[in-house]
Amino acid sequence: PILRRPSVSEIYQEDPTKKSLIVTGGFNLQTKSSSKSVYILNIFHDKTDKTSKAFLDLKYNDTNTGRFLHSSTNIANKLIIIIGGKNEKGYLNTCEYLDLVTQKWNAFPSLQTPRANHSATVINDNKLYVYGGYESNGVFVKDKLCYCDVNISQPNESKWMSLELKMTNDNLSALPN
Repeated sequence: PILRRPSVSEIYQEDPTKKSLIVTGGFNLQTKSSSKSVYILNIFHDKTDKTSKAFLDLKYNDTNTGRFLHSSTNIANKLIIIIGGKNEKGYLNTCEYLDLVTQKWNAFPSLQTPRANHSATVINDNKLYVYGGYESNGVFVKDKLCYCDVNISQPNESKWMSLELKMTNDNLSALPN
């Protein structure tokens, strides 16, 4: 099916000629509903003839919650965490993770506020940051950066925290023109 606004994260491979991307969720235009589907997109690069081939695979189970406009990220090539998003019930603060060893989806601690259409990144293999997005229709998440020190051995014991962002005139004057 054609999915709108899924999330994509890389699963790192030792083979430099292979890339694997995990695609989660999305809005299914045919059923007009959020998807729980998980696809693996394997891309192979042939250095001799400089071509690439891509194959779609259904290696993993569906997520627990259908969602779109969410983010996902890879934590130390052990967990894929999907964060927030939106579905037919509204904006989501729920998160879940895929354990890449057991290949099972589990609940991850929820964000403090719902977020959709936001960005997420990881620093130093376990520091997860979420910024921007909407918390409800037309309402931006304002002045808050969420972060989580992900406990890789016990992911459901991780805790979300938030930082309030402050911008002063001093900060603005330091920006380049």
